[in-house]
Amino acid sequence: MQAKFALSHGKRAKTLVFSCEDRYLASGGLREVKVWNLESRTQVWAFDTTHQALTLLFINESTALAAATQANYTVTWDIQEGLEEKRWQWTNSNHGNADQQRPRQPPGKALFSPDYTTLAVSYRGLPIYLFDTEAELYIGCCSRETSTLSEGAENHYVVDSIAFNPSPEINILIASYGDGELAVYDLWSTELRYRIRDVYAHSLACSLNGRTLARHDTNLRICRL
Repeated sequence: MQAKFALSHGKRAKTLVFSCEDRYLASGGLREVKVWNLESRTQVWAFDTTHQALTLLFINESTALAAATQANYTVTWDIQEGLEEKRWQWTNSNHGNADQQRPRQPPGKALFSPDYTTLAVSYRGLPIYLFDTEAELYIGCCSRETSTLSEGAENHYVVDSIAFNPSPEINILIASYGDGELAVYDLWSTELRYRIRDVYAHSLACSLNGRTLARHDTNLRICRL
């Protein structure tokens, strides 16, 4: 692998995402998100963020950039004008829902679906929360069946990685947990469809056609869905 050129984010970049056709690259750090034009190899915009962006996604045919942050809100920027378009506090969406606890701590993971219709957010000791990003509404929670560890303690391991399947025909969310279990959830019903123990995947990625899953533990493994 040979480097073509280098871009300087400054402080450590924790999140990277390409736009369609690789025209832009966005890099997210602790307090700043930068947008780069890869054709001219120049920085286009730098957006100050009060909180770290957990995930980034180019939307609206790469004319805007969306981020989900550690402070439980999303923010979108118009990258044609360099202006913030809107913010949305997703924890307000399930306020008053008696069935689920309203998260008050920072999320550990957040991920937009590739089509920017759904946001998945995980918190320590809580289910994975799903939100409709278009209607800005709470959808439901993806939770494993109640299980018990050998010591007798309830299993509340953190989520190590989450991945949306981009195929609308398959329409699933995959989550890897700290106790080694891999869980597959139906996005329509939020129900648990499948689970595999002793996987210990630290990262997950689905192919564009949704038929293949890549997972990494101590090795990179390719699986058919």
